Amino acid sequence: MKHTLFAMMAALGVAAFTGHAQAASNYAALDISALVDPTDTYHFIPGGLNDLGQVVGARWDTSSGQAVGFVTGANGSGFTNLPTPAGYDFYEPLAINNQGQMAGVARSRENYNETVLKTGPNGTDPTHVAYFGQRVESESIHMNERGQIAGAYSVRFAGDRQGFVTGANGVGLTEIGNLGGIDTIVSGLNDRGQVVGRSRVAGTDYKSHAYITGPDGVGITDLGTLGGTASWATGINEKGQVVGGSNLSGDRTYQAFITGADGTNMSALLVPNSLASFARAINDSGVVVGSYYTEGSGEGRGFITGPDGVSPTELKALLPEGVYAASPLAINNQGQILTWASNNRIYLLTPVPEPEVTILALCGLGMVAGAARRRGLVRPAV
Repeated sequence: MKHTLFAMMAALGVAAFTGHAQAASNYAALDISALVDPTDTYHFIPGGLNDLGQVVGARWDTSSGQAVGFVTGANGSGFTNLPTPAGYDFYEPLAINNQGQMAGVARSRENYNETVLKTGPNGTDPTHVAYFGQRVESESIHMNERGQIAGAYSVRFAGDRQGFVTGANGVGLTEIGNLGGIDTIVSGLNDRGQVVGRSRVAGTDYKSHAYITGPDGVGITDLGTLGGTASWATGINEKGQVVGGSNLSGDRTYQAFITGADGTNMSALLVPNSLASFARAINDSGVVVGSYYTEGSGEGRGFITGPDGVSPTELKALLPEGVYAASPLAINNQGQILTWASNNRIYLLTPVPEPEVTILALCGLGMVAGAARRRGLVRPAV
């Protein structure tokens, strides 16, 4: 019976704190840039964020011209420099899953053409995934829990991009189709292997539309727009909810959007007092982060929504005075957010439990314990 009580108490506690993390009103900030290089002599290249709060990326040494990969511990604690795989001079790890597997781009000084690599935790066992003979779009590299890797590479002589997704553990490769205009960028990948991004639409004067593929990158569907001529998908969760931005009818300004499951029913995310907005990422609860702009301001500010994209509000964080979250890059299922800030540094934001939520959770646990005692589920200690 004690196990039943403990399970009830744990469930109540987890529900209270998880729900809070999804709709936190404030966040503690960890300066990942300073953690990786306190002297700030490196140019920081952010990569991915997993559900453990590990951040992966690279730092660019402007004096030596070399990129050095790194990965942090859970919740951004500490970091490890990652070895550059043999035969390469540069290595940028750009994605990490919950197993600690990483995917990134490597190249040599003599041959600028780039190779996609997969590694185990802390850069172990580097495995060649694909060599395209052209530049790989660094910002397009994504990795899921099955070890699938999605990205895009430049098509020789054409300047256009071709999207791709691998099989499990980086084995095999499928080229993603297009919407008739060749150029296809990859911006997100879920555990079913659904890929999202943007692809040029034939006959539209080089305009691109957001797209979603079926599982394992098979088939491609045009998600349309919010009434304008162009759109761009930037993230996808396990339900297949897609986020991004689209212009409106007769307007060149972009508006953030969210869809229903599997990319259905695109709708606008109306950030209060914003002139323009763009969604960047979504977690499995449907919490969305992105940037918005106000009238007369050229600086973006971060926004966050509740579950399923409801009630967008400004993303407020405990940052240095005068600094604000400007451009969120990722959000995990803990509600942690990786973001550029207005001081041009990268921060990991972690939800701060509000005192009243903590008190309510503890009161709830007390009520459960009291009810259990009255029902004889827990006997007093002898």
